[in-house]
Amino acid sequence: MATSKRKHVTPRPHLVLKLRKGWTFDSAARCFSKSGHDPVRPGADLPKYTRIKPQVPSLARKRTRTAAEDDLARGIQIVPPRGVSPAKLLKHVEAWPCVEKAWVSPEVSPAEVTSPR
Repeated sequence: MATSKRKHVTPRPHLVLKLRKGWTFDSAARCFSKSGHDPVRPGADLPKYTRIKPQVPSLARKRTRTAAEDDLARGIQIVPPRGVSPAKLLKHVEAWPCVEKAWVSPEVSPAEVTSPR
């Protein structure tokens, strides 16, 4: 029986943003949208290979949500490629009309990351 070694993954620093009420992120179209507003397409504004993803993907896909779930579904992560500081992107991202607030995630050291055994 072969044993597998688990690789310790350290989360990369990233931006966390909270969308304004009514705004959503369409991962297929890679844009933020709200009825009656022009879509915000961040692709050209961010470094190549930047990932944008919901903080709670299952809530982002859910059609009907409670008020608390709706609030959680407004959370988005922007993960820049290695070597790009998320702090350098912060002012730019804060200026998007869909963003209520944005901040740089706290850095996590490998010792603080635990993995299931």
